[in-house]
Amino acid sequence: MRATCFLCSVVFTMLFFSIETNAQTIFRTYTTLSGFYDYQSNGAVNQYIRVCPTSGNMHAIYMIAFDSSAGGLNNSRRTAYAFSSNGGLTWNNFSNVTVPARRSGFPTLDLMRGRYACLPVIANHSVNTSLLQSSLFVDSPEGCGCFSELNAPPLIGGDEPIWPEIACTSDGAIVMVASTQASCRTYIWRIDSVYRPPKIVEGVCGGRNVAEASLTDSGRVGVALGNPQQINVGMYFYESTDNGITWPNLPTYILPSIFTVGTDSFQTYPSLDFAYKHNNPVISFTVFNGRLTGTDRAGIGFWSPPTGFVLAVPHNAISGVADSMNKTQRNHLTVGYPAIAMSGSNIVIVFQVFMQDTSARGFNYSEVLYTYSSNNGTSWSSPRNITNTRFLDERYPSISKWNANGQINLVYQEDTAPGLAAFPGDGSDTVRTKQVFCRVSDFTLDVNEKNTPPLQFALEQNYPNPFNPSTTLSFVIGHSSFVILKVYDVLGREVATLVNEVKAPGEHVVQFEANNLSSGVYYYRLSAGSFIQTKKMILIR
Repeated sequence: MRATCFLCSVVFTMLFFSIETNAQTIFRTYTTLSGFYDYQSNGAVNQYIRVCPTSGNMHAIYMIAFDSSAGGLNNSRRTAYAFSSNGGLTWNNFSNVTVPARRSGFPTLDLMRGRYACLPVIANHSVNTSLLQSSLFVDSPEGCGCFSELNAPPLIGGDEPIWPEIACTSDGAIVMVASTQASCRTYIWRIDSVYRPPKIVEGVCGGRNVAEASLTDSGRVGVALGNPQQINVGMYFYESTDNGITWPNLPTYILPSIFTVGTDSFQTYPSLDFAYKHNNPVISFTVFNGRLTGTDRAGIGFWSPPTGFVLAVPHNAISGVADSMNKTQRNHLTVGYPAIAMSGSNIVIVFQVFMQDTSARGFNYSEVLYTYSSNNGTSWSSPRNITNTRFLDERYPSISKWNANGQINLVYQEDTAPGLAAFPGDGSDTVRTKQVFCRVSDFTLDVNEKNTPPLQFALEQNYPNPFNPSTTLSFVIGHSSFVILKVYDVLGREVATLVNEVKAPGEHVVQFEANNLSSGVYYYRLSAGSFIQTKKMILIR
């Protein structure tokens, strides 16, 4: 069934700029999406903004409520959509179009690929055929605000999967991940012309997210999962290499729910996000000291296959952070909701932080910060405050998975009354919240980084490893050099030459196909001037 197309009258919004002293530029405007519902996520990091890489067109969604009364907040909950064709300068909300025009919750957004490239896809859950279940909606043409509802997933049997997350694959399909409430089970569907039989994961109904290696067209789709309530589950991910058609029987484990690094003990929390850097998964998540009340010492963790676990943002690295919540808020720690994305070769994480300032009702105000890594996640910049508004509450940041080099594009919720009015018994004032679009430019320029040393030569560990039959090799060149990258067997015999030419400074990625090789250990060696480094990889048939 096709929704009515609203007239596309341009909506102009108030603009304001902020020029930071460290040379980064922050531009903000309202997306015109506004309502009374102030609880944008049940713990997972929802995807609320996408930028089309070819046109720069921007798409944003936001969960709103029209009715501010205690009973009406939940019943009038909707998914609102806005579009910008001029880089976020102005936004069109199509006269407050909602997707669908019925009660819905906890939406997520992605852009189609393949023949339907950049058409926005919205997933949420709503009452459909008398059951609460996940739904998909596609806008065509791009930016029209005319959303068609796709067929709902096959019925499971009453306990229907909700809280969907989606990723659009390079061959034009959609991968959707959703979880049941009562049976604590996660379903992973590929949707092309039909819903393919799902991959079913038992025992996970907490944090989850899905990502697609969109810049490589490699066919890789990953699903990161976590359930902190089960000690034997922890965090892990499944990866498909054929656009979500098939999935492995066993996952790749990331971390147990409770783990120790040095003398520090951490526990994972269900707010996590997932992206790809080339073919390497990069995952951000919240860690804390295991106490959900009192001093939680929450921070931001990072994981990728080359680095393993890295504490990207320790609690004590954040200026002004509260050591504990003055009043408990559902699914919130003092630091959390980390959204991850790429900007050029930089990995960027945006997240929210509850500060020491409190409102008259005793709720901590939240700010939005970011950190970035220029060395594949090995180390991270000092966290920087994007919002810097002492008596406004800003939270639930979402960052576009694609950003022009040197920029990050994000949205977040702005609220004059901290706390959660969506739950009337929690004691917060009910006020109209707004969605803010923000672009940070030149974010790597910092007065403290003027003397940053030049790029260093490095050869990264291949991923995946073990592999069959292909794997990705990446390396960094410090300055323009003649580069040789070769693969050898255990007897030292050359089996492949992957690079034999001059390379410019920066990061480079090479795919190694081992279709004609037998199982075993192989070595790959990078030579660039006087720099020589060798690493081991394993082929398993």
